[in-house]
Amino acid sequence: MVSAPHWPPVSRIISWLVTALVIGWLIVYNVLRFAGGAPSEVASQSFLGGIVLGVIGFGVALFVYRQLARSGRLKARGPALVPEPDQLADDQRSALKIAGPFVAVLAAAGVGMGVFLGAQWLQDTPDERATTMLILALWNLLIGAWLSDEYVHMRRLEGEGLDAVGLGALITAVLASVGLARDMAPLGQVALIVIASVAAVLVYFAVWRLTRRSPAPWLAIVSVVIGIAAIVLPLVS
Repeated sequence: MVSAPHWPPVSRIISWLVTALVIGWLIVYNVLRFAGGAPSEVASQSFLGGIVLGVIGFGVALFVYRQLARSGRLKARGPALVPEPDQLADDQRSALKIAGPFVAVLAAAGVGMGVFLGAQWLQDTPDERATTMLILALWNLLIGAWLSDEYVHMRRLEGEGLDAVGLGALITAVLASVGLARDMAPLGQVALIVIASVAAVLVYFAVWRLTRRSPAPWLAIVSVVIGIAAIVLPLVS
């Protein structure tokens, strides 16, 4: 079904769904925080509501996409082709070389934050151990290991899968925002948000250079907005 002319590629659908779920959860979380809810209570309470909101948003986005594609105002395209390393133009090669080091820094920062939060979780008594802290620790360790491998591919000028790298960086920024709201190593979380956001911007800019499919790097612009919101919303709520 997803291979029909008016459906986007499966990889893009999955990316949209994950993004919608994360954004939906972040919106519900901050609404409850603005309403006066305690961070320890809001994190779990917002989970189900965030999923519902995310699924609704995803459904609306997919419906609009199909309607525009059917009307001819939006051309439904297959997966963009990424050039092989020996076929890259100078600007494409430069974009990968610029984004790569920031992906490596994010990988190192993720491992560092994961180890720190994991050690703190283990030091707490069983009654004081927060599930949110454990989730953040595990995610940061996962993102650190994954992006370390992706950095190796980027050094080889292999651009396949960069969309997923950008999405992983944005999810890291959003989850670090939750850690900031919960007062879990706040300075470290702010640093992680900044690093993740910059990495996402540069990765999506590289994707834009590699695919040459849109007139502007919209995902890079969205990454800036999400990065700013990830820092501002916990501080004002």
